Amino acid sequence: MLDLYWGCLIAGALLAVVTVLFGDSLFDGLLDFLAIGGSSPMSWIGGIAAFALGSIMLMNSTTVPAMQISKLVVAVVTILVAGFFMFIVGAVAKARLRRATTGREGLIGAVGTVRQAIAPEGYVFVEGELWRAKSPAGPLEPGTTVRVIAIDGLTLTVMPAESEQALAAGQGA
Repeated sequence: MLDLYWGCLIAGALLAVVTVLFGDSLFDGLLDFLAIGGSSPMSWIGGIAAFALGSIMLMNSTTVPAMQISKLVVAVVTILVAGFFMFIVGAVAKARLRRATTGREGLIGAVGTVRQAIAPEGYVFVEGELWRAKSPAGPLEPGTTVRVIAIDGLTLTVMPAESEQALAAGQGA
């Protein structure tokens, strides 16, 4: 039992020294798949190791064999818990990186249709709602497909979607 404690102490001290001296550069590229949501691979390794070693210490804490925890159970639960948290952290990171879908940020870049001629102001149908709109590109006829480029109060500034496609095609050539 005492050997396990000394082993954990030495392993923890070595891990701390390696982290202080090299940071994550020691594992740069090798463990990048663990860098989920901005966390470092060292924190994942340290957390999994602490969980496993704590379970092993619990397993060896009694002299009654019937009250000890199986090594197989420790290994399976450690793997399941690590996988669960990798999945959860990955899902949270993916959700945080997604583009906003509501509010002002959600309307910028949205595509709509002119319902009432824009000369100099008119109405467009965007995201299921009718909005007052103006266009720096000049008058736009009903039925024209437009993209929202800015919002000023309750007035959208729109540009014809075709002109953006033509610009993109011209820049790609």
